Amino acid sequence: MAHISGLVAASVVADLFEYCEFVTTTTHKSLRGARGGVIFFRKDRVLGVDLESAINNVFPSLKVAVCLKFAESPEFKAYQNKSSCCRIDRLGYSLVLGGSDNHLVLVDLRPLGLDGDRVEKILDMASITLNKNSVPDDVSTLVPTLPGGIHIDSPAMTAQGFSKNEIEATAEFIHEGIQITLEANESAPG
Repeated sequence: MAHISGLVAASVVADLFEYCEFVTTTTHKSLRGARGGVIFFRKDRVLGVDLESAINNVFPSLKVAVCLKFAESPEFKAYQNKSSCCRIDRLGYSLVLGGSDNHLVLVDLRPLGLDGDRVEKILDMASITLNKNSVPDDVSTLVPTLPGGIHIDSPAMTAQGFSKNEIEATAEFIHEGIQITLEANESAPG
């Protein structure tokens, strides 16, 4: 649950713990901690195996404790409530599942005849970081370097103190990058 762990910790979205024996997450994405990982597990034996000592030896660090302690604070909850997805759908783009109820959005670029790899590279030149990503029914899985979409999330923007207006402005910059990619694609297809 790396992408939503901060939202879970702040009770912005439902947690997975009642449904899962194991839950893994990172500490550096929406939890805002140092780069690391956490494995949550039921202390009761799972399939007759006691995994506690093995798991506790995998990620030994006080960084995680500090990160999770902060996740309990009112300031963290306020931060997570500020983290909203980039509303690029308002600019006419096709979003997988029609939108998002958290800070993640997956844009389907196939209707534009674009792939996520080219858009990612153009926006990287503008210092806007996002990821190329496969989308449902994407035949690009045959050519993994050319997925049909891009994945955008806003925790880094929120961590930098971006307001909702600045996140919206970022959506406009992403739109401009997509338009530049379209123009480049028309000038030099393939």
